[in-house]
Amino acid sequence: MARTDTSRQTAWWPMAIALLASTAGVALWLALENYRAAPWAESALNPSEAIVLEDLAQAMRRIEAGASATTPYPVRVTGRGIAPGPITPIEAAVRLEQGDLVAALAPHLTTLDAATRRRLTCLAVSQHDERSAEALNGGPLAAHLCD
Repeated sequence: MARTDTSRQTAWWPMAIALLASTAGVALWLALENYRAAPWAESALNPSEAIVLEDLAQAMRRIEAGASATTPYPVRVTGRGIAPGPITPIEAAVRLEQGDLVAALAPHLTTLDAATRRRLTCLAVSQHDERSAEALNGGPLAAHLCD
């Protein structure tokens, strides 16, 4: 009976396993890199949509990065009584009774005109949202504003 050299026959297995593992590692790395570059990895929401979807941290990141709290953005999603269409982040926050968010947005409202500020204040008052009303006016609400 002839004896075969098994060392040669089994020597390729470790190399095949190493090659397979490194290929899988490279494929996983590429998949993760492509995922990070995908549109859904960095939220495509504008500040108004982020507020409607209650992603308040995302909304604040967008505004602190330069988005305007007083510019209408198109809302493509619906939620809690806000229909699709243009709405400012500040109005979305007031409509959704997000008093703490309205207070956080207050420093970014330098371009908000008096008529809009009054309209939003009265909206907050009608919803019994004192926190939003006070944040919009920089202090305790003057009751006569909405008479």
